[in-house]
Amino acid sequence: MDLTIHHARLDGAEQIISLGITDGKIVAIQETDLPPGEVAIEANGAMVSPAFVDPHFHLENALLSGAANLSGTLREAINIYAGIKADMSRENIVGRAAQALRMAIANGTLWMRNNVDIDQIARLRLLDAICEACDKFAGVIDVQVVAFPQLGLARNPEAVDLMWQAMARGATVVGGMPHGERDMDDAARHIEIAFEIAKAHNADVDMHVDETDDPYWHTLELLADKTIEMGYQGRVTAGHCCAHGCVGQRPCGAGDREGAAGPGQHLHEFAGEPAASRAG
Repeated sequence: MDLTIHHARLDGAEQIISLGITDGKIVAIQETDLPPGEVAIEANGAMVSPAFVDPHFHLENALLSGAANLSGTLREAINIYAGIKADMSRENIVGRAAQALRMAIANGTLWMRNNVDIDQIARLRLLDAICEACDKFAGVIDVQVVAFPQLGLARNPEAVDLMWQAMARGATVVGGMPHGERDMDDAARHIEIAFEIAKAHNADVDMHVDETDDPYWHTLELLADKTIEMGYQGRVTAGHCCAHGCVGQRPCGAGDREGAAGPGQHLHEFAGEPAASRAG
């Protein structure tokens, strides 16, 4: 065998086991010991587990220091970052992103989905730097890069053009933040534009959705409707969805539509998370 792990424990189990791996696949799990493989690891009773997946990260924001968010709100965080990202050098972004990736790998993360701001402030500078950082770890950690139009699309033709460019320049997933638009009509257009780009590139969609405590915003339903309309079930992720925790009575049929969008409509609901701790 290529690799054997001896005297380990599985999560939730007390018995000591050994594992054998050949061609990247686990081919043996047994309580009796295995002959040492080409590489043998002595676990000494430590737990073994599959590698972790981080489905939502912002590498370009990692390990930042600077202005404090005095209000503790997401809006102030976005405004502060708009000023910071205009002046960040490529070397600075690559350095911090690489450090964050090393930390992720050291703690068992081998898959990551990373959101990169695409807008008229950063243009494609952040994307180019993040792609460079990820290239340094090719073969070690797989990073999907999400083109994230945090400053809107419906009334922002420059950002729309940059999103098209980003998908041809290294991004692999189309992002969005429909609740950042002016109203629900613009949010619907935001989602439409994102799906146009995703369809053209045969790319998945991953959006920041209703990341607010204002019950006015219920763009998750719009996203579910568009997912069904486009036949994109299983390829769409909705993150945050915080406004769900702030509505007393949901619009009729909303739950049915979201369920019909399929298991790929992953809902990362952090309704109880303090606003000050939400990075984006």
